[in-house]
Amino acid sequence: GLPGKVWASRAAACITDVADDPGFLRATVAAREGFHSAFAFPILLDGEVIGVIDFVNREIRVPDEELIHAMATIGSQIGQFIERKHAENALLVAQAEIAHISRLTTMGELTASIAHEINQPLTGVVSSGNACLRYLADNVSDIEAARRAVERIIRDAMRANEVIKRIRALATKSPAKKIRLDINEVVSETMS
Repeated sequence: GLPGKVWASRAAACITDVADDPGFLRATVAAREGFHSAFAFPILLDGEVIGVIDFVNREIRVPDEELIHAMATIGSQIGQFIERKHAENALLVAQAEIAHISRLTTMGELTASIAHEINQPLTGVVSSGNACLRYLADNVSDIEAARRAVERIIRDAMRANEVIKRIRALATKSPAKKIRLDINEVVSETMS
């Protein structure tokens, strides 16, 4: 029929009176309903037909080259619109994927940083605990050394606790806090 011819030829086509056209598959229905002329044009996407739009009219119309050209242009514009929508959708999908990868990368970096920050004081807790046990096992009278080891355990446990508090603060919706920082304390803590 007409849509098939347009699909195959990739060009708009017109039939003056469908009732007299043996190739028009719906000629009987068209004649009963009083339709005569028919017009169809392809929707093109990258030079390929992705659809055909056809119209019928109650009047007998002679094919008009200007109308055929205008409708072919509209079909091409519809194809360009569809192509643009496909590109927009692909862009949205790509942007969502990039955002997801960015979040995963950030989470990986944050996880590594958290692990490092918590691991340092916990390593100190274990080292000081082992030292305390050695002091107590080797020389029960070296209580002062054992006391210092226990104080280091408490200090390092408090550091781990502070790291966890800062991590929780990052996750809460609260205004940023500015605090004084003693760089000498940071250097001394790092050296220990």
